[in-house]
This record gives sequence, C-alpha cells and structure tokens, in this order.
Amino acid sequence: VTILTPPAGQICTLGSTATGIITADVTVPVTCTSAAVLTLSASVTGLSGTLVLQDDAGQLLTFTTNTTQTFLNAYVSGATYAVTILTQPTGQTCTLGINATGTITVNTTVPVTCTTALFNINVSVTGLTGTGLVFQDNLTDNLPVPTSGTFTFATQIANGAGYAVTILTQPSGQTCTRGPNASGIVNGADVTVAVTCGATTTYQITVAVTGLTGTLIVQDDQSENLTFTTDSSQMFPHLYPGGSSYSVTVTSQPTGQDCQLGANASGTINANTTVTATCTTSTNTGEWTWVNGQNIVAVQGTYPPNTPAEPGTRYGSATWLDASGNFWLWGGIGYDINGPTVGCTNCGSNESVLSDLWEFKNSAWNFKGGQATTGQCFDFPASTAQTGSPSARSDAMSWIDLSGNLFMFGGYEAYNVPGNCNLADAFNDLWEYSVSANTWTWVGGSSTEKTKGVYPATVGGTGTPGARYWSTGSRDSNGNFWMFGGYAYDSGGTLGYMNDVWEWNGTTWTWVSGSKTHDPVETATVPGGRAGANSWIDSSGNFWIFGGVGWDSAGDAGEMNDLWTFNTSTSKWTFVKGSMTADPVGSYGTQGVASSTNVPGGRAWATSWITPSGDVYILGGQQLGSGLLNDLWKYSGGEWTWVAPAMPSDGSQFVNELGLYGTKTVGDTANAPGSREQGMGWADASGNLWLFGGFGWGTIPVTSGTNVHSGTDSLNDVWEFQP
Repeated sequence: VTILTPPAGQICTLGSTATGIITADVTVPVTCTSAAVLTLSASVTGLSGTLVLQDDAGQLLTFTTNTTQTFLNAYVSGATYAVTILTQPTGQTCTLGINATGTITVNTTVPVTCTTALFNINVSVTGLTGTGLVFQDNLTDNLPVPTSGTFTFATQIANGAGYAVTILTQPSGQTCTRGPNASGIVNGADVTVAVTCGATTTYQITVAVTGLTGTLIVQDDQSENLTFTTDSSQMFPHLYPGGSSYSVTVTSQPTGQDCQLGANASGTINANTTVTATCTTSTNTGEWTWVNGQNIVAVQGTYPPNTPAEPGTRYGSATWLDASGNFWLWGGIGYDINGPTVGCTNCGSNESVLSDLWEFKNSAWNFKGGQATTGQCFDFPASTAQTGSPSARSDAMSWIDLSGNLFMFGGYEAYNVPGNCNLADAFNDLWEYSVSANTWTWVGGSSTEKTKGVYPATVGGTGTPGARYWSTGSRDSNGNFWMFGGYAYDSGGTLGYMNDVWEWNGTTWTWVSGSKTHDPVETATVPGGRAGANSWIDSSGNFWIFGGVGWDSAGDAGEMNDLWTFNTSTSKWTFVKGSMTADPVGSYGTQGVASSTNVPGGRAWATSWITPSGDVYILGGQQLGSGLLNDLWKYSGGEWTWVAPAMPSDGSQFVNELGLYGTKTVGDTANAPGSREQGMGWADASGNLWLFGGFGWGTIPVTSGTNVHSGTDSLNDVWEFQP
C-alpha cells in the first residue's frame, strides 16, 4: 500500500504492514499529522546573461539580474526536492550550492554563483634554439619562452573578447613566425597559436629621397618614422629577417609636393633594400582622394582573423589622434560583424551602438580590441580607478592627454540588461584608455543614466557635468579639455540644449561659463544652448565654436552658422561672425577666394579640422529642411573661403549629393565625398585633411526595393584632401 496523494497541509505515514505477504485480512494503520507548507527559492550572484533554473516539479525560474526568486511549487516538511540548471548564461558558468537537492524541513534558498567563462591563450613553439624569445598578449602579459613546447599566458581571456599575440623580442640568431590565428576573437575554447622558429639573416631598409623642398615623413611597418627635410638617405632602425614581409609608406607629404615611393616599397626582403622617394610639385592640391573603405553605405565590419580588418560603416564615434599621427576610433552607431555584406540585396539591418576600438596607421586599419558585435553592455567596476570596459555608446566627448592616454566622456550609452542593451540614454561617466597597457579605467561620473549636473554655488567652482551627448570640445596645449553644451540633463535633471562650459584639468571638472538650466537663448555676449556644434583651440589658447542646432536670439530653435570665441583666461565669449538667428542661408562667393561677405549656411554635426598652420576647415553637416551638405569651407585670417567641391550641375548647393569616388588612391578635382553629417576628421603634420565615415550618401542612388546600400546610411570611406 502506498500514498498516492497526501492531504493538503499534512503528512501521512503508513504502518509496518503496508507491504508483505498476505495470508489473512490485513489492516494498514495510517497516521496523519499537520505540516507547514515550505518554499524553495534560488539566490543568484555574479550573473551577466540569462540563466534558467528548474525544480523537480518542472517549474522554471528565469534570471537576467542578480536577485532571489521563489518557485511556485510548495513543499511539505519532509518532502524531497531538487533544483537543476536548465540553461546556462552565454559566456558564463553557474554552479548550484550543496543544498540544491535534499529533504526539505524549513524554507530553503539555494545559492547560485555565476562566473564569466575564461579561456587560456597558449603558444606552441617548435624549432627554438636561441635565447630571449618573449611573447606578449593584448599588449599586457609578457611570456618568456626558454625552449620549444607549449606555454600559457597568465591572464585568461573572456569568451567573445578579442586577443592578439605578438612577439616582443625575437630569440638570438633566430626568427619566429606566428600562425594565422595570432589574433582574433575567443570563441568558447582555449586558443593555441602555433609558432615556428628557424635560423635567420637580417637585412636593412634604406630610404633615398630626391627633389624634396619641404618636410617628408615615411614610416615602416614597425611604426618607425624617418623625417627628411633635404635630399638624403636614411636607414630604418629595425632589421628584417630574410624572407619576411615589409612595407614603407608616406605618412606626411611635404607642403606643395607629392613624393612617390619606388615599386619596391613593399614586398619580401632577401637583401639590403633601398626604397627611392621621388618628390615633385604636387598635382593633388585642392583634390579629394579616396584612400580606404567602401563607396556604399551600410556595410558590416571585418574583424580578425579575417583580413583585411576594417570597421563597419558608422557615425558618432569617439576619436583621437596620437603623437605619431595615427588615428584612433571607438564605437559609434553602425554595423558590426553581423551587419550587411558588400553587394547584398534585400539584406536585413543590424545597426546598433558599438564598442570596438580601431587604429588607422599606414593607410590601413588595425583592430585593437573590444567587441565585434553590437549592443554590448558591461557592468561598471566596483568603484572608480578600477579597470573595466565601457558600454557601447555614440556621440561621446573624446580627447588625448599629454601622456598619450585616451579619454572618453559620456555619450548616448547602451545599458540595463548586460549582453542585451535594450535601453540607451545619456551618461556622464569618464573613462581613460592606456595605449601601453591596453586597459580601460573608470575615472569618474555616474554608473547610471540621466544623471543631472552638479553645479557649484558660483561659476568657477568644481562640480560634475550632467549626462549628455552631441557636445563639442577641444584640448589645449596645457592638457586641459574644454567642453561646451550638448543635449544634456541640467541641474534639475531636465533634458535639453545646454550652453555650459566645463574644463577638465586631469583631476576635476570646473564649471567655467554658461547656464546650469536647459535651453538658454542666444544673447549678444553668450551663445545659445545647442548640440552638434564644432570647436577648436587656436594657438593663443582660445576656444572657438561654430554652428550647431539650438536656440537663437529670438528664442527659435534651428541650425546656426554663428562663430564665437571664448577667452579661456577671462572666461568671456565674443561673437565673431555669422547670424544670431536660426537657419541662415550661406553666401558662397567665388570658389577659392576669401571674402568678408562669405559665410557657410546654418548647419549641425559638420566635420571640422584645424591644421598645424591654424587654418580651420568645415565640411558638410545637416541643413534644416534641406538635407545633408558636402561643401568644404576654410576659415583663416578672419574670413571664410568656399574651397570645394565645384558647384553641382543641378545648382543644388551641395545638398544630398552622391559621392564621386573615382579610382582609389588617385586624387582628382572631380572627386568629392557624398553629403554627410557626423563624419570624423583629423589633420596630419603636413596640413592635409583626412575624413572617415559619417551618416550620408555613398555612390549608389536610391532604388526601389530594400537594398540597404542605397539612400542614406552610415559610411566607412576614408578620404584625404590636400589644401
């Protein structure tokens, strides 16, 4: 005799005669007693994904955050129970406490501990006979290897994160080469990089320059620079092993000249090699050259181990220019490794905020780390001054300090559900990236969205800017960063256009000027609140802004073309040029001729540059009611000059123009980037202008159907313009 169903709230037990061999009538005594109804719960810690648990009754609990939940099934004291893991979170392993099964006598909570899945990076070396071989992983861990065999880096890498194994020092008398998987993305397993070592002879590369009248800088593939000011020959310090590849490129052309390298500027070296550089009067002056990237919109990124590496199309990225003239790029809004492919039709969209880091050097892209997929969310470290990973974002402020470290403030950031990023809003977190250590450090600001600004009692005191994006800012020669306005949360926590000026001195924020409340209108002495303006610092240390969308002197909102300068010593604004009312039209004058009556039309989210000579250039942007622009302007000596391109044949004043790409790497006066906003620009040491991506027009007009490569979308084309 067994009990099929016990009574609610009681436990019944059978007597000793419940089983046996029957020889006469049998009576089985059953004794029932009241029992408390008990609960079974699970408490989860360390979770960064989605975890599903199941009890012995088949009921499920789904966790997306660290919390405690209770199963619906109730137990009576003395009953058996069991909790199991039905689904592990992506990239993590969760373990149950020792009380995950048993007999329940009290309300029971099962602890569940989740840890991120980490994997080893190994090197498997063969043929090693020399000494001094040292590997490096992600520019951090050094791994000395004394002999052939398999060796493991000390730091494990999280699933889905990027890795890169490099050779820090070669062994004496030998050259070691790495396998094709020396860099890539960890994909759920340990990584072993095969390394083969053999005897080697080394060779040198010399550059011989003729016809030079200015300053020429060339670079090898080891980032070593040679600077020439006269016709001469110089040798790179790096010695190349026989049979290895090499590459020499021009990183900075002399003003007014075009220096061309000989046909042997790249290849495989098997003898001492001299590369010629012949300089002639430049024929590219006033020409755009398409250098890199695609000439269509909406293209996915290419990440290691696939080659050549190339960021997907995007806009609103954080950018930096380092002391060597290399351009750095982080995040933005665009397409990741799963985005549309080149040439596809009827392809879906996977556009989102990004969190990848890239370097553009020697006219090629290098993937430096971060995520290859969109919408990555990361938990903040336990406190500031600790390392971690910034969440995906766009339209942040960025600058580089005097030590070469990269800084990033705020922006429109993905948050909430780790690994999902289903929400986004403004933040005011400040991060620092160490190039040498390849680490991000959370410096300050809040780990939550929509943080209101903290302003001191009076202007000139320290505080914290509110969460914001679409601000503008520049760093001065003393290393201080100046930030103006943006779309931000003010002192009361209300979102709007701001005109506040803040200074970051490397340690604290100082409120320098402007209003602490949103949407101030323009006056004769202070620009109105706005977003999407351009800014720069001149040689005297004054801070300038141009245009943007915001509030004019009449209290109307629209695109502006006003030019202001801010004296960083007196904290006073001066109106210089343009209109104090919104949406003014441009006065182009004659192409290439400066005039006091010339002025660009109102615009926001244009691209801007300041060259070593102090000239300022403005390209394109958004024009209210008319679309996107692609006209290029120069501000120099107090006057504007319309520079390029030539007037379109339809007389449309450069609005919504398709890109005219020509042949890659060949300059032409007929070339012109398509109309765009939020492009990213930098000027090289020779004053040449470089442009990457943005949101706008490629080379394909709008067609019927759903081809994502037509119409307006994000871009990843790289252009050079020689003024």
